Amino acid sequence: LALILSMLSIGLSFFLNHKAMIIVFCSISILIAYTPIFKKILFLGNIIIAFFLGLVFIFIEIAILKTFSTLFIPAIIAFFISLIREIIKDVEDYNGDKLANIQTFAVYFGVKKTIYLSVTLISFFITGFSYFLYYYSSLYLNLAVFLLVFFPLFYLIFFLIKSPTANACSKASNLLKKITILGLLIIYII
Repeated sequence: LALILSMLSIGLSFFLNHKAMIIVFCSISILIAYTPIFKKILFLGNIIIAFFLGLVFIFIEIAILKTFSTLFIPAIIAFFISLIREIIKDVEDYNGDKLANIQTFAVYFGVKKTIYLSVTLISFFITGFSYFLYYYSSLYLNLAVFLLVFFPLFYLIFFLIKSPTANACSKASNLLKKITILGLLIIYII
């Protein structure tokens, strides 16, 4: 199925502009190497998955508008939230990854340190995104982001610190999915 979808992607990419076609070819090459090579390398697998989720925005803009600037901020936001979620998912998948000898952050450093890394990344994300909102946005956007993104992220920080377990990370991962969807809705509405 993966081979059929990859071939279909390559075939359909010929109908796009050359920059979008290059993204498709490079992405398929990286995805082919992901499981046998990149997934097993500490932190690199997380970065690649987060990169691809952010790349969706850039790819769409390049494919449709042939530009690279309009959806850059949503791509960065998707990258960081996805990176945090991927690291939290590593805690959720700890036992299976350890058995498969996949060197995730959780396997290499332990569950608690991984949760503390997640909390630190969430804090950096909130701080960085707050800076962006302070300088480049409207009151309505600030209010929507605070209520629908920051407030759940603050809750997530306290939840993970209070209960640093694999079960808590499963719930946190689901919450991060919802935060991502809410963030995308905010971008669409504003």
